[in-house]
Amino acid sequence: MSFQVGFYTVNKKENSTKLPDSSSYSYTCNLKAPSGIVNPTLEIAFVDDTTNPSDLNFCYIPSFGRYYWIDEWTWTGGYWTCSCRVDVLATYRAEIGNSTVYVLRSQSNFDNNVVDSVYPAKYGVEFSSAFGGGLGWVNTPNPDNGTYVIGIVNNDDSVAGGVSYYALTGDQMAQFRAYMLQDIVSWDNITDFSGDVAKAFIDPFQYVVSCLWFPFEIAGGAAKNIKFGFWTSDIKGAPLTRYSMTFTTDIAFPERDVPDDRKWLYLAPFATYYLYAMPFGIIPIDPTAITAAGLTDIVVVDLVTGVATLQVSSKADTPPTIIAHKTANVGVQIQLSQISTDYTGLSQSNGGGLISNIVDKLGGGIVGAIDALVNGYSASGIASSAQAGAATVQTSGSSGGMAAVVAGAAHVLYAKYLAPVDEDIERFGRPLCKNVRLGTLSGFVLCGHGDIDIPGTAEEIRQVREYLEGGFYYE
Repeated sequence: MSFQVGFYTVNKKENSTKLPDSSSYSYTCNLKAPSGIVNPTLEIAFVDDTTNPSDLNFCYIPSFGRYYWIDEWTWTGGYWTCSCRVDVLATYRAEIGNSTVYVLRSQSNFDNNVVDSVYPAKYGVEFSSAFGGGLGWVNTPNPDNGTYVIGIVNNDDSVAGGVSYYALTGDQMAQFRAYMLQDIVSWDNITDFSGDVAKAFIDPFQYVVSCLWFPFEIAGGAAKNIKFGFWTSDIKGAPLTRYSMTFTTDIAFPERDVPDDRKWLYLAPFATYYLYAMPFGIIPIDPTAITAAGLTDIVVVDLVTGVATLQVSSKADTPPTIIAHKTANVGVQIQLSQISTDYTGLSQSNGGGLISNIVDKLGGGIVGAIDALVNGYSASGIASSAQAGAATVQTSGSSGGMAAVVAGAAHVLYAKYLAPVDEDIERFGRPLCKNVRLGTLSGFVLCGHGDIDIPGTAEEIRQVREYLEGGFYYE
């Protein structure tokens, strides 16, 4: 059996659909027996016996409708014998291009959101950071900045409940401390019986239930005299008109030194993120929850308890995706002290009880108490004995740490990046993971499955499937 065969010299990859673009050399060939369609053996008698066909590495047999690789040329008895092997990618290029399959990797079309595990990470770490706009808190704590909030039990009818809260500046707080530590008036110098006598026996400090320092300004209502229990002092303070404050700051995304469009490089294990937000601590952030827009931190501070909540969310999402939720003490408890007199034991002095007698007299009013002091006990030195009673220090709250609080004035997002080895898109492509018509792609392609419809033999169908699933070049 003889027929015409077109021979070519082609430069292409073995796993490529590329067709020959050079001129063919047409020769009459005999099909050597035994031979097949998939792997035929041809016998050729060149016109010139000196012809060397070594440059011819590809051929097309119109009678079979297939392209073939030439595996070997053999000279035997005045004839050149050509051993051929079908090129299924070139032969069925049109069917492959019209097929829609699930493409795992591609050179010309890819999705940078899909994590690529082909490339390992290099040794070495790159650090990056992004600073938030800050919360507007003070940077250096001292008695002159920030705001003090004190809670006092009184009969102020302008507030709900039994405790009134006042916002004090540093100067007002100094006046408050001076008031709390001022001397008790001696009984023989009392001129204000309704105030001084009451303070001599009733400690106004017991009405102070809390004192917190906050690292920011708090705007209260119009300043007014602070009431203690049932009397009014001359200390000014701004009543709280709200019991919480909200602070918001945005934090940009920490970029790499050399930005990369492969978004999976900003995910684990190539990236690790930590949010520094004192006094809430150092918070690990899930890389999959961060968007290119960065983070939004919302801090809500309770002005009564001093407890604050931090809500960390992704900035671009609507509604926001909550990444972290933390609580911490932002209000620093300030220790307050008041010198008061301990009358324990004095009740047994001077024939049956100084204090008990005075208390009995108080039942008749303040004037009766003064009579008891002046007329009944002056000869026994009661005034000096009362002032000689054991003095004790009363405290409210405990000293907190200001350093951690003011360190939270700025929130910082830290990133630790690993770098992958150099990539080779031309030979490995990038992840796509989509159903795509193969004819829309070019270059390297790796398919999830290679079962396509072609008018070939079982062996050719098997070869096409192996090429598509092992990686080929659509050219």
